[in-house]
Amino acid sequence: MFLNFFTMRFLWIALCLSYTLALSGQPYTLDWKRESWIGGVGLTILAVDIGLHQSMQPLSVADIAQLDARDVFWPDRSAIDNNSAAANRRSNIAQWSSFVMAGMVSGGLVGQSYRQEGKAAFFHEGFIVGVMLAETNLLALDGTYLMKGSVRRPRPYVYNAQVSIDRKTTTEARRSFFSGHTSLAAANTFFAASVFSGYFPESRWKPLVWGVAIALPAWTGVERVLAGKHFPTDVLAGYAFGAFTGWLVPRLHRQQGNLDVRPFSGGESIGLEMSLVF
Repeated sequence: MFLNFFTMRFLWIALCLSYTLALSGQPYTLDWKRESWIGGVGLTILAVDIGLHQSMQPLSVADIAQLDARDVFWPDRSAIDNNSAAANRRSNIAQWSSFVMAGMVSGGLVGQSYRQEGKAAFFHEGFIVGVMLAETNLLALDGTYLMKGSVRRPRPYVYNAQVSIDRKTTTEARRSFFSGHTSLAAANTFFAASVFSGYFPESRWKPLVWGVAIALPAWTGVERVLAGKHFPTDVLAGYAFGAFTGWLVPRLHRQQGNLDVRPFSGGESIGLEMSLVF
């Protein structure tokens, strides 16, 4: 009995020590209630998005014939005659570059924790950053597809006389507002820059990281307009929503003070002692 109790106490203290090590220098934290809400709401909205997409009907030839470019908001009319396949390919490259940036920054931060604090911090911080990145993309995707499925705005090429009617009479032709490429690109780059700033608030690399974070989704949006896929207002709205999402998720997970966690043992009692310094 004594041996079993001693073993249990030793394992508990070892677990607490490893957890304390993992928290050292960690600017972000997870909370099961918050994560449950974010995940639950995100998946619910995603289910609504799927329903909206499935209920969407393509424009008919008669509907398209009634469209008038003069009814388009005047700053958006510049996109109507655009139809560049090369710009479309470049927009895909720009969007995927934002995913690469988020992955590289996240991987670099986790690798840094491994080099400084070992495996405990590696797995702990890797899990936290991974959850935040997944939530960022889930919420960005939710908002994007909710707006596309609700607004159902025709894309610029629907007004373009040089584009075939077959391409115009698809559900994809009614998913202009707002730009998903731009919103997801902004969400990932602003997430990367926000998390980097959280870990290294005094880093001399911050201006470069933020510069890339701002430029990548802007490049994505410009290419989407040149491709005839989106109006400028689609891109601006997508950029704003994605950037806000990429900033918000890390902000919600930011620790409010320095958390110190220690195991304690006294008599027959064992547990954790925590102090939070603001």
